[in-house]
Amino acid sequence: MAVCPSCGAPLPPEAFDGALGLAQCPACGEVVEAGPEPEPEPEALGGDWFDQEPAYAEPPPAMDLEPPPAALDRPLSRRGGEHGWLDQSGSNMVLVKPWMSEISWGIVLFAVIWNSFIVMGLTSGQPGILCTPHAWIGLVLAYWSAAMFIDETTITWEGRTLKVEHGPIPWWGGVELDGSDIDQLCVKVSSVKINKQPRWNVVAIARDGKERTVVRLVSTEDEARWLERRIEEQLDIVDRRVPGEA
Repeated sequence: MAVCPSCGAPLPPEAFDGALGLAQCPACGEVVEAGPEPEPEPEALGGDWFDQEPAYAEPPPAMDLEPPPAALDRPLSRRGGEHGWLDQSGSNMVLVKPWMSEISWGIVLFAVIWNSFIVMGLTSGQPGILCTPHAWIGLVLAYWSAAMFIDETTITWEGRTLKVEHGPIPWWGGVELDGSDIDQLCVKVSSVKINKQPRWNVVAIARDGKERTVVRLVSTEDEARWLERRIEEQLDIVDRRVPGEA
């Protein structure tokens, strides 16, 4: 900024007369020769310079991060549940439990030893051994050991149907129930014991009082209670005690 040569006061832009090439000091009134009127400088740290809205000030439209409905209908990747059950539930309940455990290895070892005698009989020229009870028991043991390694129990709730399946090797004990006919679920002690240890059944009681076993031979009472609560939550059934419940 130009200054007055007489008093040293700054000469503002309005003190200049560009046509005459003169400027008058507002402090002392001295008229001095001056060049062209200087361009106004932006105010430091304030004023209109910082009051202007930047071009990008308006925020972008909000992004919709909700997953598409179709994604919710697909089974979720397996994630650990409770008591060894894998929860694959999406919009419908899907509970899966593999059969393989430490006991599976013992069953396989027993089946191999048992069936090795059948193989020895065949290689020694005794084909009649295939007609003996020993061979039939060996076949059952081989089937059982394969199922213990491969099979899974799957509990699904879709529409109004509660379904329990065992596979892929076919196995007995699967059920399919109409959820609208189920009045209550309960846990009862099974009449079967394994290694002298009790087992529990999850039982569905129909509105007409008939009982159907949903999941049988559960290892612990806690696991059976968890299954009962999980299925009741899905079916919107309020739990209550029933006669004969464990």
